[in-house]
Amino acid sequence: MPIMLTKLRSAVYFARKSSRACTRDAGIPPDPPEASSPSRRGRRDADNSLDNQREQSGHWPRLNISLYHRLRAVKLNLRNWAGKRTGLFAFYGFFFERQRRRLFIGPDTDIVIEGFGGSGNSLAVHGFKRAQPEGCKIAHHIHVPAQVIEGIRLRKPVLLLIREPSDAAISLLSRGHYPTARGALRDYSRFYETLLPFRGEVVLANFTEVTTDLGGVIQLVNRKFGTGFKPIKQTEALAALREHQKGIPSKRAALPSLERVPYKDAARKQLENPRLAHLLRQAHAIYERFIEQPKSPTDTPNPPICA
Repeated sequence: MPIMLTKLRSAVYFARKSSRACTRDAGIPPDPPEASSPSRRGRRDADNSLDNQREQSGHWPRLNISLYHRLRAVKLNLRNWAGKRTGLFAFYGFFFERQRRRLFIGPDTDIVIEGFGGSGNSLAVHGFKRAQPEGCKIAHHIHVPAQVIEGIRLRKPVLLLIREPSDAAISLLSRGHYPTARGALRDYSRFYETLLPFRGEVVLANFTEVTTDLGGVIQLVNRKFGTGFKPIKQTEALAALREHQKGIPSKRAALPSLERVPYKDAARKQLENPRLAHLLRQAHAIYERFIEQPKSPTDTPNPPICA
């Protein structure tokens, strides 16, 4: 236990250190130094100048890297660090994710549906749930490799979702789930690189397959794992997602929205930053390695679940 706590403290320290680089990584100039007694007009001119530079940098329109975003960056770094190790993530989840424990995998889980954020997770989960009998338990929306690895260890059916890294990052940034493109690309690479050795033990579905033929994806799961999950029509899957997203602001909902268009444009500008070129290349290389491997290796099927 003392060793684990020491590791967690180290992770928090380095996460805080990296979060202080959020402003620089996004191409946003730091706040101007405070003068001893600036005039009201001087403060206003400085604020306007800083806002203009932020807009030109390609970050969200007139969005500051606030304390909330810094704390969120710390939590994301800690979660993703712990999420590469199943035992450590169970410890993290017990203390930091108690309200989401129902989404974690357990002995009574019927299927794991996971992927990096922005990869069609909500549509896959709620469409799948709509088609199955009541009581079918799905582990989902934790967005860490440990959830997938634990599903493989417990011999559960695992559906792994993937999306082209630029599109996934734009989706996350436009909905406010990541403060910077650097963090989104870095975590994308870490997520799928950790799962590369397990590629043959899951069913992989890209974003296009999930958004156009979720029923076909469910049939792939049945063929690989010998399960009896019921397929669903795409129109019914979309209806299930819209029903679940009711009440969620359109800017944060997992559905297309005109309100998010300017935020998507700002996110694209972030990705054009030359400082992020190497991260973008790395993410694309991992994506290509993932999708070029065989999609349906022969495995011994498990007994039917939720039939």
